[in-house]
Amino acid sequence: MAKEFYDVSYKTYHNERIKPVMFGGVETHPLYVQVIYDRKSVFFKSYYFELFSQPKYAFLGTSIQQINELESRVIEYIINTRSERFYLNDMIRHYKKESRDLLDSFDGSFKIWLGDFLRGEGLPGLAAQMESNPELVAGIRLWDDLKSGLKPEVYERMEERVFEYDTPYIPLAWYIREKFPDGPFCLPAFEWIEEQAEIEIFLDSIRWGNGFEKVIRAIWHLSRPKGYFP
Repeated sequence: MAKEFYDVSYKTYHNERIKPVMFGGVETHPLYVQVIYDRKSVFFKSYYFELFSQPKYAFLGTSIQQINELESRVIEYIINTRSERFYLNDMIRHYKKESRDLLDSFDGSFKIWLGDFLRGEGLPGLAAQMESNPELVAGIRLWDDLKSGLKPEVYERMEERVFEYDTPYIPLAWYIREKFPDGPFCLPAFEWIEEQAEIEIFLDSIRWGNGFEKVIRAIWHLSRPKGYFP
């Protein structure tokens, strides 16, 4: 193993120089990450702390421990895949690329589809209510509420048609729920790369025809503007 691998270390910490924010109903100083290499350091905000601080994800009850575990997974991935040629100056760029939550990235487009579906089912008021402030509620929570609140035949149509749409939010959400039933509800970009074979098997198990090809295409279109997954 290259010497550079052993020289890289990291830690998370609460930045007490910054005003606390609400996290899990408690005022908490934002979480930051420090990466150290060759006696030099870079510091950056924890993407996952900011992600799960959003009001729409409060219902998940994501813990700081789970966020620390996510940070460890992504940073270890970056270090391990670049152990022979690690450059501290590239760390933030790699982190932004690899940590990105694909579920959150598809959340907005899924809710647009959901609004159209509800209107088509003669529920324009419900669609308008959902669209009035979409950032207050996560797509998966809307799905769960509709599953329990809609007539069974309407839910069946919703489930059938969501597989016809090119945004793979719901199938990927089901995959994460099966793999991590206790959370966190998150599919980082680097784990998509590592788990493609497992995801393909899962999509086949729920009988989603050409679903894997749809996922690949959707992620390619999602990431192309910012240069992800070249």
